[in-house]
Order: sequence, then C-alpha cells, then structure tokens
Amino acid sequence: MSAVDSDGSLGTNGAVKAAYDELKKAKEALAESSFEVKAENYDEAAATIKKADELNKEITDLNAKTKTLADAIVAARAPQTQPAQNQAGNTNPS
Repeated sequence: MSAVDSDGSLGTNGAVKAAYDELKKAKEALAESSFEVKAENYDEAAATIKKADELNKEITDLNAKTKTLADAIVAARAPQTQPAQNQAGNTNPS
C-alpha cells in the first residue's frame, strides 16, 4: 500500500486502485476483529474454534488481496520499464 501512497501515478491505474481499495477494506475489517479465547465449556470452546477459523479466512483473504495489489503494481510499472529494457537490449545498429 505504501508503494501506491508514495507514487501518485499508480493511484490513477484502474487495476491498482481497485486492488488498493479492496486491500484497504480488508485491512480495516481485520482491524475491527477481536479474538478472545474462552474454553470454560464445550460451547465456548466450539465458538472460539469457529472464530479462529473465521479470522484465519480473513487473514488468507488479506494475503490474497496483498498479492493482487502487488501484481497490479508490477503490471502498471511494466510499460514504464519496457522501453528502457528494449533500448538496453537493442545493441544491433541499423
């Protein structure tokens, strides 16, 4: 997220902006999650396990959204680096 925050041109790319917004929402939702371990009886233990599973799914979703954003940033930067790579690789004079 800091790459997008520090590079204004990335924020104008539709794919990057969409991935950024999704990741931001996921991070906010995860920050609101709370987790308390209670296991004084079977029902509390079962509820704690269920909550842990839900939290694990949220973390997995956050990781996937982070990868989506990283991939979108790489794709957005590719056109910027491609001409330089083509020039550097073109040593055959015409």
